[in-house]
Amino acid sequence: YGAPELRRAVAKYYAQRFPGAFAYDADENITIVAGATEGFAACIRALAEPGDVIAFFEPCHELYPSQLALFGMLPRAVTLTAHETDWSFDAAELEAALRGARLFLFNDPHNPTGHRFSSAERRLIVKLCRKHGVLIVTDEIYEWILYGSDIDVHEPLAVLDPENVVIVSSISKTARATGWRIGWVVASAPRTQRIRAVHDQLVACVATPLQIGVARLLEMDKARFADLRGEYQTKRDVLGAALSKAGFDLGPEPKGAYYWFVGYKGVPQLQSLDPLAAAMIMTREYGVACVPGDNF
Repeated sequence: YGAPELRRAVAKYYAQRFPGAFAYDADENITIVAGATEGFAACIRALAEPGDVIAFFEPCHELYPSQLALFGMLPRAVTLTAHETDWSFDAAELEAALRGARLFLFNDPHNPTGHRFSSAERRLIVKLCRKHGVLIVTDEIYEWILYGSDIDVHEPLAVLDPENVVIVSSISKTARATGWRIGWVVASAPRTQRIRAVHDQLVACVATPLQIGVARLLEMDKARFADLRGEYQTKRDVLGAALSKAGFDLGPEPKGAYYWFVGYKGVPQLQSLDPLAAAMIMTREYGVACVPGDNF
């Protein structure tokens, strides 16, 4: 379940970033996994059963419904609605979705919208999940890619409710190391035992040399990770300006992660195409790689 050196580095990473908020033990609470994708698979199968309802916000990463289908679980989506400057959800719809659910999968900063959930939204989510006995599994991989000054530091939901939140994260985006497939799951000791049992059957272990490399990365000055903000904000702004000029509907400006979730019906060359066909034209003819929006 992970090289001791890396598990200690992960525990130290959270203790330093959020002093006093956590009491995570490297041996009892941390499991090293093959990226956040395997981390989610291990959590979903360990913490829920076939036939259970699992709730999440939509649009969403395609791994959520795909993994739920693989494990025979029932997806229940809560709509994120775009407005001029931001995204929002309906509290009543969220509460209805949580009734009878086993897990709530939560991603912040959000893929693919770039939404960053406000303090009020986050507290409401924690409150409603507690009310309905729903365990939260959080996807934290974009925690360092933040824009704007309203929320300067990403705060995991586990800060608000450490006993009812399981953290899934990885080094992929933080260190530009998506091919390394090194992630971690942080959970209470009883849940960790169940997660490790599933993890052991999925991948057994993760490449040890890469684990040692990630341990070294986590021990570096965190300013190295914070530098991602300026780099990606420049890219976001350049790409957004070009897309707008070409006729794309940008929607709310992303406040985190590294996506533009745009509409293309205002682009004459694309407006009659379905999302997959439009994405292929963009990639093949214009050299701009993109993912069809209906994939989310």
